[in-house]
Amino acid sequence: DEGESLEEAVAREMKEELGIEIVVKRLLCSEQSLHRKDGKFIMFVTFEAALIDPENVSFVPSEESEEIRWIDRNEYDAANMFDQCPKPFKTLWGIN
Repeated sequence: DEGESLEEAVAREMKEELGIEIVVKRLLCSEQSLHRKDGKFIMFVTFEAALIDPENVSFVPSEESEEIRWIDRNEYDAANMFDQCPKPFKTLWGIN
Protein backbone atom coordinates (compact mmCIF):
# COMPACT_ATOMS: atom_id res chain seq x y z
CA ASP A 1 0.00 0.00 0.00
CA GLU A 2 1.12 3.54 -0.65
CA GLY A 3 3.41 4.94 2.01
CA GLU A 4 4.19 1.68 3.82
CA SER A 5 7.65 0.20 4.23
CA LEU A 6 8.57 -3.22 2.87
CA GLU A 7 8.46 -4.57 6.43
CA GLU A 8 4.97 -3.16 6.96
CA ALA A 9 3.89 -4.54 3.59
CA VAL A 10 5.06 -8.09 4.31
CA ALA A 11 3.39 -8.08 7.74
CA ARG A 12 0.14 -6.82 6.21
CA GLU A 13 0.28 -9.33 3.35
CA MET A 14 0.87 -12.23 5.75
CA LYS A 15 -2.20 -11.16 7.71
CA GLU A 16 -4.31 -10.71 4.56
CA GLU A 17 -3.17 -13.81 2.66
CA LEU A 18 -2.54 -16.32 5.47
CA GLY A 19 -4.37 -14.90 8.46
CA ILE A 20 -1.19 -14.82 10.59
CA GLU A 21 0.48 -12.00 12.47
CA ILE A 22 4.24 -11.64 12.25
CA VAL A 23 6.99 -9.31 13.34
CA VAL A 24 9.68 -8.73 10.73
CA LYS A 25 13.16 -9.16 12.16
CA ARG A 26 15.49 -8.32 9.28
CA LEU A 27 16.00 -8.26 5.52
CA LEU A 28 17.85 -11.37 4.35
CA CYS A 29 18.20 -10.72 0.64
CA SER A 30 16.61 -9.36 -2.48
CA GLU A 31 16.87 -10.70 -5.99
CA GLN A 32 15.59 -9.58 -9.37
CA SER A 33 14.57 -12.21 -11.89
CA LEU A 34 13.05 -12.35 -15.35
CA HIS A 35 9.60 -13.94 -15.17
CA ARG A 36 9.41 -16.67 -17.79
CA LYS A 37 5.71 -16.39 -18.58
CA ASP A 38 5.42 -12.70 -19.41
CA GLY A 39 9.03 -11.53 -19.75
CA LYS A 40 8.72 -8.94 -16.96
CA PHE A 41 11.27 -8.46 -14.22
CA ILE A 42 10.12 -9.32 -10.73
CA MET A 43 11.77 -8.63 -7.38
CA PHE A 44 11.93 -11.23 -4.62
CA VAL A 45 12.49 -9.72 -1.17
CA THR A 46 13.14 -12.18 1.65
CA PHE A 47 12.79 -11.29 5.31
CA GLU A 48 13.39 -13.18 8.51
CA ALA A 49 10.19 -12.98 10.55
CA ALA A 50 8.58 -14.56 13.58
CA LEU A 51 5.02 -15.35 14.48
CA ILE A 52 3.68 -12.95 17.08
CA ASP A 53 1.81 -15.75 18.87
CA PRO A 54 3.33 -19.08 17.74
CA GLU A 55 1.27 -21.10 20.22
CA ASN A 56 -2.02 -19.90 18.73
CA VAL A 57 -1.72 -20.07 14.94
CA SER A 58 -4.09 -21.33 12.32
CA PHE A 59 -3.45 -20.52 8.70
CA VAL A 60 -6.48 -19.09 6.95
CA PRO A 61 -5.53 -18.77 3.26
CA SER A 62 -7.23 -16.09 1.20
CA GLU A 63 -9.10 -16.85 -1.99
CA GLU A 64 -6.03 -15.66 -3.91
CA SER A 65 -3.89 -18.49 -2.53
CA GLU A 66 -3.34 -21.33 -4.95
CA GLU A 67 -1.30 -23.60 -2.68
CA ILE A 68 0.24 -23.36 0.78
CA ARG A 69 2.51 -25.99 2.24
CA TRP A 70 5.69 -26.38 4.24
CA ILE A 71 8.75 -27.71 2.46
CA ASP A 72 12.09 -28.76 3.85
CA ARG A 73 15.50 -28.44 2.30
CA ASN A 74 15.50 -32.00 0.93
CA GLU A 75 12.18 -31.49 -0.83
CA TYR A 76 13.38 -28.19 -2.26
CA ASP A 77 16.59 -29.74 -3.58
CA ALA A 78 14.89 -32.83 -5.03
CA ALA A 79 12.10 -30.95 -6.79
CA ASN A 80 14.29 -28.11 -8.07
CA MET A 81 11.56 -25.78 -6.89
CA PHE A 82 11.55 -22.03 -7.25
CA ASP A 83 14.26 -22.03 -9.89
CA GLN A 84 13.50 -18.39 -10.68
CA CYS A 85 14.46 -17.23 -7.19
CA PRO A 86 17.09 -19.53 -5.69
CA LYS A 87 18.91 -16.85 -3.69
CA PRO A 88 16.22 -16.37 -1.00
CA PHE A 89 16.09 -20.11 -0.27
CA LYS A 90 19.86 -20.50 -0.37
CA THR A 91 20.10 -17.61 2.07
CA LEU A 92 17.49 -19.06 4.40
CA TRP A 93 19.02 -22.53 4.48
CA GLY A 94 22.66 -21.49 4.25
CA ILE A 95 23.11 -23.40 1.02
CA ASN A 96 26.39 -22.66 -0.75
